Amino acid sequence: MSKTRTASPPVAAVEASPDSAQNPLDMMAKTYSSMFATIASAQVEIFRFLSDRFRKDAELMTQFAACWTPGDFQQLQSRLGTDAMTDYVDETQRLLGLPYAKAGFVLSQIV
Repeated sequence: MSKTRTASPPVAAVEASPDSAQNPLDMMAKTYSSMFATIASAQVEIFRFLSDRFRKDAELMTQFAACWTPGDFQQLQSRLGTDAMTDYVDETQRLLGLPYAKAGFVLSQIV
């Protein structure tokens, strides 16, 4: 007695209505779209920051050239360190805030 195996019927593709919030493809598309928008925003912000820092550094070189005493040099160097540290801390906070700002947008689109 031989057992024959019957093929199970093919699984039908499940389609959700296009306006359904439960459609996984829509949710995935919105998530990836937001992810790439966040990455692009971060890149724009990084280039803006670098451009600003390069401009400030170039201005600083002309100020260093105008220093005639060690005191002037030391004061300018101290200001450079303070300004650079402030700029980098501010930029880090901006960059860390980007994903959270975008995440709020994505959640509002999905839910």
